[in-house]
Amino acid sequence: GDVELFGVTGLDVNGVRIRVTAMTEPLEQSLVAAKIRKAIKDTFDKEGITIPSSQVVVYDAKGV
Repeated sequence: GDVELFGVTGLDVNGVRIRVTAMTEPLEQSLVAAKIRKAIKDTFDKEGITIPSSQVVVYDAKGV
């Protein structure tokens, strides 16, 4: 079915939240959701939009 984009619903250190709805056939929700996420990510990449991400640094006490 049609995809409806409600827009950005949140910005924080973990990323950007975008609300999207779409009608799917039964048991196809995961596949459709993955395709929508890929389309959004591809569009962000094309437009030069980066998604913020947290970075974790792990120190090895033995290597210090």
